[in-house]
Amino acid sequence: MVKRVVVLGCGAWGTATVKLVADNVKSSKEFHEEVYWYVRDEDCNGRSLTTWINQEHINPKYLPTLDIPSNVSASSNIQKVVEEADIILVSYPSCHILWLVENVKKFIKDGAYFVSFCKVFLRLHIV
Repeated sequence: MVKRVVVLGCGAWGTATVKLVADNVKSSKEFHEEVYWYVRDEDCNGRSLTTWINQEHINPKYLPTLDIPSNVSASSNIQKVVEEADIILVSYPSCHILWLVENVKKFIKDGAYFVSFCKVFLRLHIV
């Protein structure tokens, strides 16, 4: 069974991650060639960021000089992206990681891998 890799996070770190993943899954029979990318729905120069990525294959807000491979499909629907995932790569700011986990855990299928590329240690205060 081929695995679906998705990337959550559309900043510079997420953009670099999705490019590396998309370039590498093309040559593997173990993974779907199409990589789903959750991109926050925001306006950039009069167009949505997902439109820029899907039509122009660039992220004009973060790393605008980096070409995004054509096998990347950006979506602002986090549920759709996560439900399809066998491997979830997270490139989110550390200050939002707890929010992200809380909001996506109900969509993660059993047996999926959740890999974080955050560069921080969190100290939790649970009441």
